[in-house]
Amino acid sequence: MEDNVKLSIAGISHDLRTPLTSINGYVQLLQNTADIEKRQQYLTVIERSVNRLIEMTNNFYDLARIETNQKEMELTSIALPALAEESFLSFYEQFEVNHIEVVFPEDTINDEIIADRLMTVRVVQNIIQNIVRYADSTAIISYSVQDNHFKFSVKNDVKTDSKIAIEKVFSRFYTEDASRTNAEASGLGLYMSKKLVEKMNGKMNAELDGKWFTVNIYLPINRGKSA
Repeated sequence: MEDNVKLSIAGISHDLRTPLTSINGYVQLLQNTADIEKRQQYLTVIERSVNRLIEMTNNFYDLARIETNQKEMELTSIALPALAEESFLSFYEQFEVNHIEVVFPEDTINDEIIADRLMTVRVVQNIIQNIVRYADSTAIISYSVQDNHFKFSVKNDVKTDSKIAIEKVFSRFYTEDASRTNAEASGLGLYMSKKLVEKMNGKMNAELDGKWFTVNIYLPINRGKSA
């Protein structure tokens, strides 16, 4: 437990320091220039860093609540394909900027899952953010049914210089960049997603096959609404 606390403090300190340093630097630049174009540019960077801080703070708060069993669930029947598609479409601009094509299955599955909607959205969003940061050009979504569970899989190609340690992807504060120089990645997304999925009586795993990285999520089917 002591080691985990030390790791958490080190990881949180690093992740908060990066955007805070950026904000501090650009505030100073903002104070020393009268150029309207440059001021707008600095304000844009500051806004992005503030939003990143808010996102990380929310992640840390959710993580603390999950690990102390304080995060309450409201289980309901959910059409996962519709929820996933809506979540992916909300990141349309990020996919365009990063030249990532998202491929949805032509045929969907009508079975609904039993899960907490907000938790499920957070899980899907964490996976999407992982794709935006690390995918090379393609993300492929698929659905299937296995042993009373709805299987939701997201596969993306990885960049040629990628160094994924597949056995560590669900570890707390793990990032592909061992030096943690990627200011956009806290290393909490997949770790927290797995915790949330397990809290909803599901399971989550990952696979690496050549250049393809796949995340699989299994959530209980609502048998009262099975197709």
